[in-house]
Amino acid sequence: MPVASGPSSIGERIRRLRVMRGMTQRELAAPEYSDAYISQIEAGRRMPRRQALRHIAGRLGVDIDELATGHPRHAHVHIALALEAARRDARSGDVDAAESIAREHAAEAATLGLRRAEAHAEEVLGLCDERRERPEGALAHFRRALELWEREPLPLRVEAVTGAARCLHALGDVPYALHLLESYVWRLERDGVTDPAALMRSYSCMVGRLFAAGRYDRALEAAATAIQLEARVADPEQVAAMHLDVARSLLLRDHVEPALESLRRAEDVFSQVGRVVDVAYAHMARGVLLARERRLGDARAELEAAVALLENVPARIDLARALTESARIDRLLGALGDARAALARAVALLGDADGRSRARALRELGLCEAHDRVPDAERTLRHAAELYRDVGERVEEAATLRALGDFLVASGDPDGALGAYRQGLEAAASARDSVR
Repeated sequence: MPVASGPSSIGERIRRLRVMRGMTQRELAAPEYSDAYISQIEAGRRMPRRQALRHIAGRLGVDIDELATGHPRHAHVHIALALEAARRDARSGDVDAAESIAREHAAEAATLGLRRAEAHAEEVLGLCDERRERPEGALAHFRRALELWEREPLPLRVEAVTGAARCLHALGDVPYALHLLESYVWRLERDGVTDPAALMRSYSCMVGRLFAAGRYDRALEAAATAIQLEARVADPEQVAAMHLDVARSLLLRDHVEPALESLRRAEDVFSQVGRVVDVAYAHMARGVLLARERRLGDARAELEAAVALLENVPARIDLARALTESARIDRLLGALGDARAALARAVALLGDADGRSRARALRELGLCEAHDRVPDAERTLRHAAELYRDVGERVEEAATLRALGDFLVASGDPDGALGAYRQGLEAAASARDSVR
């Protein structure tokens, strides 16, 4: 029978187990100890020596370490393995399974007082909310993890720091995201902590935030530093994740060659370890880049490869993103029927989520409808603009409102178009102010 879990004292645990087994203090003590000795232990007035604890554990039929700590034997190992599996589930798109495992083990770790395990569980829950495009909920989990890591070695909190920074960026607070990352790196370097993995992940996370803040030279320096650190990092998956993160950021500023090299290296590793979602992301990123260079046929092939990979994993939001990007290429190629079919599926996959992916899918759908002069285009584009506004993407909101204005002009509604253009200018001005 397992030891009852909880923060109770050794004496309380011994008494609880003795009573559960219907034993008297004399029966528990015999033949080596007295019932008075057991009484003093149960009352908390004496601490049993190791030899006495071994005797008591044997009489109660439990493991001595479980009796001493109140933790099931090897509980921390069991929880750690379960949470690592949950983290893999989240990364592969099976967010529901990951969340269920993480919630169960977060509660167990909290009950047993296993702060590190509880922190890891909070990180997995944060990752799940991120994958669902719920940055507020994710940020709360990452902040709770940071509280739990407070008295632990600095490198252990890198997942929580970088996760919180991503969420702050998603919520529009780029300055604080950068402050969090730069403060963390400063503390690592100040304390002489030579953990290349923590530094590499921090610098790679900085890249996109620095670009968003308009600090382009510093962003390129951070990317170079992250890549230089990879030779000192043993985990190939962490190196591949860094390359994917850096590549996404470099693509935003049209740094084509280094971005393609990082994508190639990331895809090689992720293919070897079977991280299908990340391989698909590499295809998506290449597709976006090729489309930017007007190589639409090649772009379409990359995006079709991403869709094919994601069809076979439970990654609903990721599949919707790939379908949206593929539909954009179809629209540019004039295949509006294929584009609208893909977008209808993407919107259905996203459900009622009010995140960036839904906003992007709706805007693409609105652009297809506008091309065909479908009256619903106005409603679709307005909805997309509202979603972009709600998630703090003011630049994308402005672009969507401009497209709406163009549609209204073509539809013979100049007053409505003027209103849309004015709203777009306000959104663009707000975006510029947030960068300053």
